[in-house]
Amino acid sequence: MFDRRLNNGILRRGLLILMGAMLVALVLMPAPVLAEDGGSGAADISGSSEGQPALTEAESAGGPDLQITAPEDGQLVKEPVALTGTVAPGAAVQVNGSPVPVDASGDFSAILQLSEGANVLTITAEDQAGNKASVERTVFLDTTPPVIVSASIQPGVAMDIRPGDLLVVKFRGEPGGRAGFKLGPLPEEFPMVEAAETPGFYTGAYQAAGGDRIDNAAVEVHLADAAGNLTTALAQGMVKIGAPPVPEVGVSTSERTVLRTGPSTDYDRLVHLPAGIKLWLTGKLGNWYRVRLAEGMSAWVNRADLRLLPAGTLPPAPVLTFIQTEGLKDRTRIAMSLTEPAAFSIEENPRNPGLLLNLYNASSGIVNIHYQTTDRLTGLITSTQRGTGLVQLQVALDSGYLRGYQTYYDNNTLVLEVKKPFPRRNWLERLFSSSVKGKVIVIDPGHGGNFKGAVGPGGIEEKAINLDISERLAKLLNRAGARVVLTRTSDVETVPGTDLAADLYQRVATAEEQNADFFISIHNNATPENAPDRMTRQGSEAFYYYPQSLRAARILEDSVVKTAGTVSRYFGFQSIAVIRQTTMPAVLVEGDYLSNAGREAKLATPGFRQKIAAGIFKGVETYFAELERGGK
Repeated sequence: MFDRRLNNGILRRGLLILMGAMLVALVLMPAPVLAEDGGSGAADISGSSEGQPALTEAESAGGPDLQITAPEDGQLVKEPVALTGTVAPGAAVQVNGSPVPVDASGDFSAILQLSEGANVLTITAEDQAGNKASVERTVFLDTTPPVIVSASIQPGVAMDIRPGDLLVVKFRGEPGGRAGFKLGPLPEEFPMVEAAETPGFYTGAYQAAGGDRIDNAAVEVHLADAAGNLTTALAQGMVKIGAPPVPEVGVSTSERTVLRTGPSTDYDRLVHLPAGIKLWLTGKLGNWYRVRLAEGMSAWVNRADLRLLPAGTLPPAPVLTFIQTEGLKDRTRIAMSLTEPAAFSIEENPRNPGLLLNLYNASSGIVNIHYQTTDRLTGLITSTQRGTGLVQLQVALDSGYLRGYQTYYDNNTLVLEVKKPFPRRNWLERLFSSSVKGKVIVIDPGHGGNFKGAVGPGGIEEKAINLDISERLAKLLNRAGARVVLTRTSDVETVPGTDLAADLYQRVATAEEQNADFFISIHNNATPENAPDRMTRQGSEAFYYYPQSLRAARILEDSVVKTAGTVSRYFGFQSIAVIRQTTMPAVLVEGDYLSNAGREAKLATPGFRQKIAAGIFKGVETYFAELERGGK
C-alpha cells in the first residue's frame, strides 16, 4: 500500500509521473547485451537480471530507506505499470539501471513499459555517501485475450421458449476465467460458473420471466482472464421468448413418430405414435418442437415427423367416453372410444401381468365399460384422471405372462389387442414333444448384403457368421415342430438397395406379417476401434427392449454360455430397432466377439457355430416351457 508520505505529495507526483513517463520511456530503453554468438541482442526490464543478487527491501546495511508502494510483487497486469515509492531525500533511484525522477521529499514515480510475460524489476537507491539499498519486484504482463471456442457456444440453434423456461448457455474457453452472458435487449449481465471437474467449461442460465417479449435476440458470452483481458463472442442460435397469443398445433406424419425426453436423438424414447395425432407445441429448439402432454409433462418431436396446422387450430383435448372388450380366437380386443385421437403411451408389468395406458391432453368423461363374455383374458379395467390432461387406464390380465400386444387407431377408437396365453398341452404332449412345437418363430440373421456388420482381424464378416448360425438354429427348431421363418436366407439386404432403416424395419415387418410368437435376432459383436480391450474382449450377451422380453433374454444368454462354453458378459436393456418395434417377445443375441482374434478363429469353425445355435435353441425351449407353467 502507499506510504503515508505519499499522500502529502500527490500533486507533486502527478507532475512527476507526466514528466517521468517521457523520461523513463527514453532512459529505460533496453541496454545492449552480448549475444551468445558474439553479436548484440536487445535486453529489456523483463530480463532475469542474471548475476545480480535478489535483494529485499532495505537489505543493504546502512543503505538509504527504500520503500516501494507499487507494483506488488507477483502482480498481473495487462498494460504499463506505475512504479511509486519513497526513498531518503537526496538519494538517487534506478530501475534495472535506468534512473527514475525523485522529488525533494524523496517521492518517486514512473510509468514502466513491460514485456509480455515475467518482468523482473530491480529498484536500487544510492545516497550521497554511496550507501545502497535494493528491492526486487516481479510483474507479469498479459495482453493476450482469453480463448473462447466459438463452435462450443450454446445455444447453437434457434430457440423459442416460454415464460418460466430456462435458457441454458454453455461454452468452452480458457480455464480460470470469469464468465457471463447477456441476452439481447436485457440490461442485466448473467453470471456463468466454471465446472470444477471440467476446467474451461462454463455454464449459466436465465429463467424467462412472464413479461419477457424478446424476438430473435442474440446471446453474447464473455470471458475475462486474471489480468482483466476480455473476450466476447456471439452464440449462433437466436432466442425468442414470449407466450404466443394463439396456441401452436401440429400433427404427426410418420407411422413411427417418436416423442423423446429431450431435443435430440441423444435422449430416450418416451412415446411411439402413429400418424395423424394432434400435438400441442409449446417451444422450439432448432429442428425440435416441445410437445405438451399434460400439466407439467412434455416431450420433444423432430420437425421431420410433424406437419404444422393453420393458426387457430384448437389444441388436442380428447375425452374418453366408452370402453369395450371382445374375445377373439387368439387375442382379446379392448376398444377405447375418444372424441378425437389422443397421444398415448403404454407400460407393462410382466411379473403381475397387466398394462397401463396413458392418454395425454385427455379428460375422462362418464366412462361406461362393457366386458363381453367371450373375453376370458381381461380382468378389471379402471379409468382414472391424474391431474390436468392425463387419463390412466389400468388393465389387469388373468394370465401368468404377457405373450404380446399391439395398439392402433380405428378412426377415433384406440384399440389394444392382447394375445391370449398359449393353450395348455396335456401331460402326454409335454412328455413326447418340445415346448416349441406349433410356435411361430422368426429368426433374423443380422446384417447382410452391403451391411457387413463387424469384421474380424482375420477378415471374417459378421453377416456370414450370423446367417450360418441362424440356419443351424432354424433346422433345430424345425425338427422340434416349430414353424420357422428367416428374415433373409442369403447374403442380401432384406430390402435391396435401400438404407439401413428400411432394412431393419423390414425385418420387424416380417415378424409382424407372420404373427410370430417369438423373434430372435442373431449377431456377433466387436469392440470400438479405440477400446483398450479391443483384442481381448469376449463373451455372450443378450438384449431386450420391452419388459415382456426380459425373462427370455436372461434365459437365452445363460443357455448360450452353458452350451457353447462362452464367457457370460451380461443380458440387458438396449434400444435396438429390431427388438423395439416388435409386438411379440423379442431378443437380440450376441454370440461372441469377432474383434478378438482368438474368438474369431472359434467362430470360423462349424462346430462352435453349431454350439451357439444349440444354446439358443435350448434357451427357446426353456422359455416356452416356462410360459407353459404359467410364466415367472
